[in-house]
Amino acid sequence: MALIIPMLVISSAWSASLKSSNPARTPSFKIPTKTLAPAYKTKPNQNFKFGVGDNTVDNQFNKQQSQKSFSGFQALFPNQQHQPKSFPKEDLEKYRNQYRSNPLYEQATRQADPWAARNQYHQANSSRWSSGVSDTGLISAVFLYSLLNNTSNAAQYAHNHQNDQDYRQWREQADQMAKNDPELKEALAKVDSQKQSITTQPNPNWLPAGVPSSAALSEAALAASLPTLNICTGSERGPYYAVAKDVIYPEVGATVNMALITTKGSPDILAKLQSGACDAGFLQGDTLYDAEKLEVVFKPFLEAGHLACSVDSKSKTIADIADKKIWIPKNSGSRMTWDRLATLNPAYKDIAVQDAVNYEDAILKATQNQGCLFYMAAPHAAAIGRLINRKDLRLVAIDDPLLLKGDLYQSRTLSSEDYGRAIEDSAFSYAYVQTIVAPALFVVSKQWSPEKAATVKLQLNDLQKKIKREVKQ
Repeated sequence: MALIIPMLVISSAWSASLKSSNPARTPSFKIPTKTLAPAYKTKPNQNFKFGVGDNTVDNQFNKQQSQKSFSGFQALFPNQQHQPKSFPKEDLEKYRNQYRSNPLYEQATRQADPWAARNQYHQANSSRWSSGVSDTGLISAVFLYSLLNNTSNAAQYAHNHQNDQDYRQWREQADQMAKNDPELKEALAKVDSQKQSITTQPNPNWLPAGVPSSAALSEAALAASLPTLNICTGSERGPYYAVAKDVIYPEVGATVNMALITTKGSPDILAKLQSGACDAGFLQGDTLYDAEKLEVVFKPFLEAGHLACSVDSKSKTIADIADKKIWIPKNSGSRMTWDRLATLNPAYKDIAVQDAVNYEDAILKATQNQGCLFYMAAPHAAAIGRLINRKDLRLVAIDDPLLLKGDLYQSRTLSSEDYGRAIEDSAFSYAYVQTIVAPALFVVSKQWSPEKAATVKLQLNDLQKKIKREVKQ
């Protein structure tokens, strides 16, 4: 008779449930309790807020009105999806060169919130003849039709602007429309009748009392009147670009023209800020910058050091890589950070650092040569964060207490909940790997547009909490 030995079988579903409900259990290798910090909590299967961006901001003149600021016009045209115009970059300078000497245009450049003032005027002075009207010059046709609500104002404007090309073109179009619209024909006739009794010298800068100059300008002219904020980001696949495009632009798009300039990372961004090629940009928190010239407006998220080594290297902590080669892209923000770490612990100067072409190349070289690679980024915030999550790589601990001296770096942990392949866990708990973090910085040049700087900086400062929620920090 065969001997039957009872066996305890644990279902994989039960173990996964236990792991999910106990994420804070003992890490896969020991980390001193006093330095163990909270782990990032983002799930690798989620659609991350950061991702691949498009290049439309670089190639086209940005849409000038955010959805919020343009709600006034949407209310005016409920049956029409009235979208802000988009212009090629060269048109921006064309409009500026054409209108920069015009007093109305100059007045609009000094308004604190020109789009809001424009929208408020048109909400209170809508005209039934405005629907579907397009602007082709400096003065808004929508504005000219709104004047017909007050015959006296319309007559005064017709008298004072009788030699303006934009007004004369509008009037020709209005006369054509009036052939099939008796009410419009009557309104224009009243304007002409009152105009004949006006004998004062025409004033080409005249506007009705209380009408903001921005209300009279076309969308193109008003958009061109706004200053341009050139923002340096990283690559189009990285978090800096995504934050600027998806979070910052919707907030400040009604205040500035925003152009995104892609770069190779913090050193390149800093160089462009210093040269004036960029007015603002993202920098890693460990970047040395001139505080007399650049102002930190907000700190959008923490960036973590990722030290990943080939599984064949058997490395578990930074202390294990003394005899390994480490690949880091040349002139990158990550290389800048590594050099900074070597100033805090001179022993790292003896580690053989190899120049990689990019992070993909660094991964390839590390796996092929039983070596390591290093990068700084918000966890899973960039394509590299997902590329690093491989079975042939392991994230190893940056647990050197010498790196925590001073205020430059803090201690956090990376979790296998985010890096299920690169951080090996057990059936019963998530595993954690200690690392260093520093805040990303968004800086603005103190030389940029004194008229708009305070408004834009306040808008940007209010974004800090929103961005941290987006990246789940």
